[in-house]
Amino acid sequence: MATCCSNSITIAMRFSRFASINASVQQYQFTVLLLLVHIVFIVLFGVFVSFDELYAMPIAANDNTYLNTKYPYYMGTHVMIFIGFAYLMSFLKRYGYSAISINMLLACVTIEWAVLCRGFFSKQFAETGTIALNIDSLLHSDFTAACVLITMGVVLGKLSPIQYVIMTLIEVPASTATERLVFEAFQINDAGGSMIVHVFGAYFGIALSLAFSRTEQRDHEHDCSIYHTDMFAMLGTLFIFVNWPSLNAATAVTAEEHHRAIINTHLSLVGCTLATFFVCPMFEPKKKFNMVQIANSTIAGGVAIGSCCNVVLDPILSLALGSIAGVVSVLGYIYLTPENRRA
Repeated sequence: MATCCSNSITIAMRFSRFASINASVQQYQFTVLLLLVHIVFIVLFGVFVSFDELYAMPIAANDNTYLNTKYPYYMGTHVMIFIGFAYLMSFLKRYGYSAISINMLLACVTIEWAVLCRGFFSKQFAETGTIALNIDSLLHSDFTAACVLITMGVVLGKLSPIQYVIMTLIEVPASTATERLVFEAFQINDAGGSMIVHVFGAYFGIALSLAFSRTEQRDHEHDCSIYHTDMFAMLGTLFIFVNWPSLNAATAVTAEEHHRAIINTHLSLVGCTLATFFVCPMFEPKKKFNMVQIANSTIAGGVAIGSCCNVVLDPILSLALGSIAGVVSVLGYIYLTPENRRA
């Protein structure tokens, strides 16, 4: 009898010790994962990545034309990613701090991972086994970051930080492969990334939401905005609105394509904003402006014109396309969003 009691006590102590270790592992699993990911990235950068010899090495020509051309587009896109998206994601009343901080985390993880993934898919890597790093590399990494952050917006508040990091590690190579398929296999024009960034990110997020959403999360009391979170979200919208022409024009090839992309994007956003403001009070039950719709639908024109911003030759088409995008976005928020929540 004493032996049985002693064995039971020993088993209980071992189980308690195991539970304690398991709790410690769970407590630090995010830190461990992020540390391992970052170490792996550092090693891969050290082995495969080097500065572009044409522009960033001592042997490069003393000419800043490339930098002066690309850097303004890069900075405009960068501001969209780290400020615009961050504040736009802060509209939920109980998720503002997490939205802004996780936005920054995922953008940084994506930039490192996208430089590597895009490099591994490049022709230079196939020929030389190295990845050349320049402003274009960082610019396209920001495009990939936009894709990941759009996905984050779909599942905002539904995942833990470790799940967001795992999502990013999976989505970045998938997005890069899709980009290669669109540009190289199908030869499709998508200057502003409407397909490879916005559509891919949205559908990836929808699939993720269907997989991870729980019934009790639907119509949750925290799934709404309040006065000051709407203000922060609107601030993010303004940053995105002002800098979107830089994103859409960043990958244009010729000077006249850059010029058209900037003008067409600006006109589309203006048309979209006007359409949003006159449609919103028409269809809203209380006949008032809805700030969630204003914050999101006013920038739908940038998505709508993105794929063709560098080839549209008549300004009326940009205004019309942006206006249609604004109307469709507002009506989608009013009529489709409630159906999606019940689905």
